[in-house]
Amino acid sequence: MGETQPEQAVAQRDTTALEPLFREFLPTKAGHDAAFRLGWRYLDHGRPRAALECFQSLAASPAAERFEPLLSLRMAAALQQTGRNREAKQYVANVRKRHPDARLRRFAGDVRLSDAPLMDLLVSFGGPADPQA
Repeated sequence: MGETQPEQAVAQRDTTALEPLFREFLPTKAGHDAAFRLGWRYLDHGRPRAALECFQSLAASPAAERFEPLLSLRMAAALQQTGRNREAKQYVANVRKRHPDARLRRFAGDVRLSDAPLMDLLVSFGGPADPQA
């Protein structure tokens, strides 16, 4: 069986097609994927408020855990970029508590989430990266 239109848009990372998916299909797996990827794209392109809308919608859904800890880290980066530093720090603290043994792939190798400096995390997850990783 072939992919549906929403699945194709997500797989191809088609931002133009992801926007309506985010709004129309949010309660579905394709909608969750679209919200995550679209938020990632918005943040990478200097649109943290739009990214925050996507990440907050996803975080409020039952599917949020599937995207953790990256969802919380990207949301913290978006919060920081909109000047909401206290909330950003709280998100990082919470994700460290919920995922103390999570490992992050870094240029210099893997590092435990709980060992990474706070500002390092916010900078690392607020800049361009590939959500496929």
